[in-house]
Amino acid sequence: MLNIFSVSDTFATDITMFVILIAFTLIVTVGAIWIISATMYRDVKGNGPLTIFSIALVVGIIIRVLLAVFVKGNRAAYSAVLGSQSDLGHLMSNGTRDLYANGVSTYPISLYILYIFAKLGSALGFANESVGMQIVIKLPLIISDIITAILIYKLLSGFASKYTTATIAGLFMLTPVHFIASAIWPTDIVLVLPLILAAFYFMSLKKYFGMFAAYSAALLTSKQALYLYPVFAVFVVLAFIKACKQLRFSVSHDFKELWHDADKSAVIKMPVYFLLFLLISYIICLPLTIGAINAAFFKWIFIIYLKPLADISLYANNSISIYNIFGRNGVGFNTNMAVWFVIACAIIVTSLICFMYLGKKNRANLIAIAAFALATVYIYFIGFSTMDMLLVFPIMLLAFCLIKDKRLLTVFLIFSVAFVLNSAGVLTYLGEFNSNASTSVMNDKIFLSVINIMASIIALLAHLYMILVTLDISAGQRKTFEPIETKSFKANMKNWLAR
Repeated sequence: MLNIFSVSDTFATDITMFVILIAFTLIVTVGAIWIISATMYRDVKGNGPLTIFSIALVVGIIIRVLLAVFVKGNRAAYSAVLGSQSDLGHLMSNGTRDLYANGVSTYPISLYILYIFAKLGSALGFANESVGMQIVIKLPLIISDIITAILIYKLLSGFASKYTTATIAGLFMLTPVHFIASAIWPTDIVLVLPLILAAFYFMSLKKYFGMFAAYSAALLTSKQALYLYPVFAVFVVLAFIKACKQLRFSVSHDFKELWHDADKSAVIKMPVYFLLFLLISYIICLPLTIGAINAAFFKWIFIIYLKPLADISLYANNSISIYNIFGRNGVGFNTNMAVWFVIACAIIVTSLICFMYLGKKNRANLIAIAAFALATVYIYFIGFSTMDMLLVFPIMLLAFCLIKDKRLLTVFLIFSVAFVLNSAGVLTYLGEFNSNASTSVMNDKIFLSVINIMASIIALLAHLYMILVTLDISAGQRKTFEPIETKSFKANMKNWLAR
């Protein structure tokens, strides 16, 4: 298979892609900020927002399809999805016998989806390492990106102007952050993005059924959804307590009336929906887990929801992490300490969420706090890989649509540069911007080390700025774009950067 640019020198191609992706990240994000600043307060005339979104959607799809065809991406990640030792490989070869016996790598809903497409590839005669199977396996990830973009455009139009939501949805489709994840790398984390956005959307509207349904599905789709558990737990517990207090002063305790009461219904709905979707989740997993754990309910909870959090072997695995700065990338971690590290992290993150949310119990603020909490975990916690931080980005975009604080876009831009610098750097070092049977790894690891450290420092600085932004938002101090009449790039950049 020819290289994406038909260049004989693989290293030159990889470096070229590396530079293009970083430059494209800056251009697309700054361009989106320009459009948002210029159109946020503009009256909608004609099909302007739809045109912006449609163009971005089509271009984003074309980019993804081309990359899916010509770039296999990270071979280790591809093998983790489809290799003989992966959950999907096990399911394809051995069925459900002993599946998940040693833990989970591909979560149930992701496994069902990938299994369907892998079977389709096999039916079409594609071998596991063929370009055809490469395209088929990436196809559900590309479809997930399209669904996420449409959700942003459709669902969030009630929270922000149509120009803003169209531009944010377009930014999602065009930023390299997301097409690297779905069309190049690839990672099944992409599949959880629309579910997490839906869960937060329903949370913002206090639609408890939709929130529990979406988040329960997310927990069965990717391990990354587990790190948002403190956010949803804080919201659910506080809503339940608030409803209990209001129920004390209620004259009528009629069940039907209580169920439909917007303020007090949480007393019933929270525990009912929790148990309902826990049972539904168990049933969804049953075909995959019965061969290994004999339908043991509590063992299923341990394997799916608890054990993955402590499956830690490295400080960092080419991820964006503070530990890279101290030379701990790829260095083993004492697994005996993993459980205690997880407990300490859970306590710290939950405390941060409570501290920031309890001041002003604003559900929109909680979404910004969720992005901050996730970024904190990914930078300071241990055991993450290159793509794990992906979930932070759509949550930041969602938070901006709800809160409209322009500083969230600044944080998004800086984190995007760090993420693309790191992920593209890893692919460049490993010589993986191609579909060749073999890759050419750089002889000197200095390049990868420098990239890891640079990306981690950039992300750390962004996180420090994010602390100030999140604290301001929690206190009700937001900095929005000022109304501006001109389309001038310079004037709109000043509008964005103005203090």
